[in-house]
This record gives sequence, structure tokens and C-alpha cells, in this order.
Amino acid sequence: MGRLREPARRDSAPGGGAEPRSHGAACALVVRRYSAAKAYRRGDDDAGFELFARGVLGPEAFDGLSSERRAQAWDNVAVDKAQLLGEGFPPLSDDEVRGVAAPTLLLRGERSPRLFRLLADRLEELLPNVRRMEVPGASHIMHEDNPQVVNEAIARFLRGGFVATLAR
Repeated sequence: MGRLREPARRDSAPGGGAEPRSHGAACALVVRRYSAAKAYRRGDDDAGFELFARGVLGPEAFDGLSSERRAQAWDNVAVDKAQLLGEGFPPLSDDEVRGVAAPTLLLRGERSPRLFRLLADRLEELLPNVRRMEVPGASHIMHEDNPQVVNEAIARFLRGGFVATLAR
């Protein structure tokens, strides 16, 4: 499946870099979340599940799930539904993220939806001791799509091979 690689650094500050900050990916996920929540509210758990999973995994990864893996994902419907219909995650401020002192490894699948790259970009900007890697050929479920590379990245990180304070 390929070797672990560091993604190209992007300047995501407004007006800077090759790719300015965009809310398009976030908006697309919000629309999917809203649509999934709407489906759950009307009692259509099948549609809610598919809308939510396609938004998180991406259409290609969702379509590629085996029936067994889909059944496992379905086991999370009650949690996903409660999260979408309830309060969701509590807010997290930039200062709270900057306050994380522990070395942090950010892994992102190469084929994950764009929103996850944008989130990783922002976390990389804020976390004081972070190492970020992209898992080739993997979607959001990178530990299943490319377990060898994910395991290698985690093992190297835990051994201290990836611990580095990045210059800002």
C-alpha cells in the first residue's frame, strides 16, 4: 500500500499559501450531518446512517465497505444518532488545544474527506508538539485500509522517532 509519508505543509491562513482556507468542505459535512439528523428525526435510520457514514468516510470508502464492516459500522448508529440529535461534542477553543503539552501524532488517510485534512491542518498549527503523517491509499478508517503503515507510524512515534516540536 505504500510507505508512510509526511504531507506537504500548507499555509492555511486566510489569503496565504496556494490554497486559501475554505469553508466548503465544512459546509458539505454540515449539510450531510443536517440531512442525517433530519433522517434520524423522521425515523429513517438507514438513510441517516448512510448520509453520516458517506460524510465521514467519503463515498468511495463507504461503497467499498464489506457487508461485515457495514454491519460493524451500523452498530454505532445509536451513538451517531445521539450525537447528531443531541448536543454533539463540547466546544474546544484554540487556547485549549495550544495547552496540550503531550507529544501528539496526527494521522490522516490520503483518501479521507477534505474536511479531515483541513482539521489536521488547523490542529497542526495549534498543537505545540505535533507530528503529522498521511497514510497512503487510506480513507478515514486508515487502521483498516493500511494497517501496516498505521502500526509503523504509531510504533515509531512511541519509540520517540517522530517526537519533534515543529518550528512555527
